[in-house]
Amino acid sequence: MKLSYNWLKSVTGMTWGVDLLSNRLTMVGIEVEYVEDFMGELPKNVVAGEIVDILPMKGSHNLITRVDVGGVFKQIVCGAHNISVGDIVPVALPGSVIYGGKEIEIRSFGKIKSEGMLCSEEELLGFSATGENGIMILYGDIKLGDDIVEVLGLKDVIIDVSVTPNRADCLSVLGISREIAAMLGKGVDYLLPKFELAEVDGSGRTLDVQVADRDLCPKYLGRIIRNVKIAPSPSWLQIQLLKVGMRPINNVVDITNYVMLELGQPLHAFDMDKLMGNKIVVRHARPGEELVTLDGRKRVLGEDVLVIADEKRAIAVAGVMGGEDTEVGKNTVDIFLESALFDAVSVRRTSKHLGLSTEASYRFERGVDPLITEFALDRAAYLIARYAGGSVVSGRIGDTSYRYVPTSVFVTVDRVNKLLGVTLSEEDIIYILDTLNFAVKKEGEGLTVRVPSYRLDVENEADIVEEIGRLYGYDKIPFTMPVSATISGGIGEREKLLNVIKGVFISAGMNEAITYSFIDPLVWDRWKLGKEHPFRNGVMLSNPLSTKQSFMRTSVLPGLLEAAQLNYRRGRQKIALFECGKCFYGDRTEEGLPTEIFKVAGVVVPYEMRDILSGSRREYDFYDLKGAVEFLMMRVGIEEYSFKASKGEIFHPKKSASLCVADSVIGEFGVLHPRISDYYELPTVYAFEFDVELVEKHSLCSRKVVKPIPKYPAVVRDVAVVVPDAVKSDEVKGVIRKVGGKLVEEVRLFDLYKGKQVPAGYKSLAYSIVYRSMDKTLTEEEVNAIQDRIMTVLSSKGFRIRRDK
Repeated sequence: MKLSYNWLKSVTGMTWGVDLLSNRLTMVGIEVEYVEDFMGELPKNVVAGEIVDILPMKGSHNLITRVDVGGVFKQIVCGAHNISVGDIVPVALPGSVIYGGKEIEIRSFGKIKSEGMLCSEEELLGFSATGENGIMILYGDIKLGDDIVEVLGLKDVIIDVSVTPNRADCLSVLGISREIAAMLGKGVDYLLPKFELAEVDGSGRTLDVQVADRDLCPKYLGRIIRNVKIAPSPSWLQIQLLKVGMRPINNVVDITNYVMLELGQPLHAFDMDKLMGNKIVVRHARPGEELVTLDGRKRVLGEDVLVIADEKRAIAVAGVMGGEDTEVGKNTVDIFLESALFDAVSVRRTSKHLGLSTEASYRFERGVDPLITEFALDRAAYLIARYAGGSVVSGRIGDTSYRYVPTSVFVTVDRVNKLLGVTLSEEDIIYILDTLNFAVKKEGEGLTVRVPSYRLDVENEADIVEEIGRLYGYDKIPFTMPVSATISGGIGEREKLLNVIKGVFISAGMNEAITYSFIDPLVWDRWKLGKEHPFRNGVMLSNPLSTKQSFMRTSVLPGLLEAAQLNYRRGRQKIALFECGKCFYGDRTEEGLPTEIFKVAGVVVPYEMRDILSGSRREYDFYDLKGAVEFLMMRVGIEEYSFKASKGEIFHPKKSASLCVADSVIGEFGVLHPRISDYYELPTVYAFEFDVELVEKHSLCSRKVVKPIPKYPAVVRDVAVVVPDAVKSDEVKGVIRKVGGKLVEEVRLFDLYKGKQVPAGYKSLAYSIVYRSMDKTLTEEEVNAIQDRIMTVLSSKGFRIRRDK
């Protein structure tokens, strides 16, 4: 927002220079973006003069004028014809300098001398203020012979400030002046302009105001002003508007803009003769209703748009812009002057809907002082009566039922000092708040602060403390280090476990992937899962990005399989992906939220690899995946686990297993069911998915177990058992451990054989058994005795012991 330094100076009475003012405004939270002179080079020796005579010049289109420049008369030849006797104009005397550094001298036109030049706007200012060609006509009470720089206030500095959205009170000269007055330690009452409004008894046509929606328009007031004379504004007013980037139009419109800049209250004037009927109605637009706004554009108004209407049609968009049909123009005689309070949200919505932002909407969107409405209306009426010759009809028209309820906030001295880190006394705090026009009353152990009506942003204790801090001076607050307990950095137990899990699968040659938590709800139908399958018990999103991302995943596998499919189609030779992430189930927690379960899953499309033991090339198979699972169990410290046949619908019934610990099924791994891999157009896929929370439950990662190094040697014996195909390896392993007891340290399956020596329907399982005692060295007799008992028990279960011939 642009501000005139001279305007601020005249209102506040300050003596600060521009640089000091800019710095102090910035320090109280009103950032000054830039400062620039209104005019780079000021005209020199140009004065105000009155044309007292005009004669034509023979043989030329020029005119010969006689000009009074303060008791001294000059003869000046002028080429423009927009002048009349009695006009006040800028006169460049001989020796003067006008815009662009042009010097004016006495010139001769035949036998006629021209003792100077009458100036146009471009010759004086460098641009046309009103868009009119010809000599610049000055308006208002101007003393002849006075320097034009002083008459028009051309020696000025423009300050551009950045007003934050919460400080709507600063969108006016009055608002910024309040800040300056507070810094000066003065009150704010003297800042309001002083005037006495003369009113005349009402006679003739009047208007009735009706507000249909008081929520969107809490207050609507107006005044009727009769017999105005539409003309250009006084020159000082035109220049004042130009300084802040507004174009002068006519005296009535310029005054409404001036008061908005002065007080922050947008106003609008309607030509009463163009109103249909005797009512002003504040209502919602009707379906399909149209309005041609002042910018000449026809706009279709939605039903949510609040409008000002007469008895027949909409005549303005409330808080945004007036309509062309009731615009104040050169033939206007009577006007209806509006001053209202509109809902900020409604105005912003309307502005966005219509793509129309104005100075008025900019202020209403951020909030206008609810108690300035009447004062601004009277101020504008007074100026119109003075500069447009109108007669103000007695009394305001409109709804006067609005009642303002001030905001009160309780604060204590200790709380203020604690939040700011200072040691202010109660008297200091009261003084600061008083300069900001906050009414303070001592109550109990604290202060009750009543917030001014224009400070819509102040609602609670923290806001009051902020006001005290910025006026006290942020630069005065001492630097202190924050006091807090020293906490050593680290990661939680879950993160430690996840790092171990990730390390296992990365070492197994897999790559970590990250996929979306949102999947297609139809994926389970494509996988042909049963209606009661747990994966279907998920959470649907109420506002998804797309239908294919409307279901919160209950398994990590769908995202990984889509990633594998994409890589396979693009010819990737090695596809081995894993992911750790949350899955979401429809079962609700005590807080009413979906149940979240952390899972780790992976997919591998078989690829050619080098065998670690033989060095030969071979394809990735089931035992590579099983080895990774066993390595995972070792790394997380789970010693007692088993593999059981998978009973799910996700994996191949004959080529998969469930990983079990105690009575818990931690997850499944193996060959993915062909119907699922076929859907993704993939060959055989090895996959796994484990519940990380169950792994964490049984893991010893967070409970370090230290075992002593064995003092005594181990004895290793092998045993080969022929069993039916239906018998699982873990069943045999369990018998060996049970019979061997504590002396069996490890049992490892090292061979599975089917061939000529083994009957059909049977298989040979060869185990390596490690015996060790923690108390002594085992003798051969002791080991043989245990080995014999194991073989005896295995034989009793119908298993045949293979013996070397």
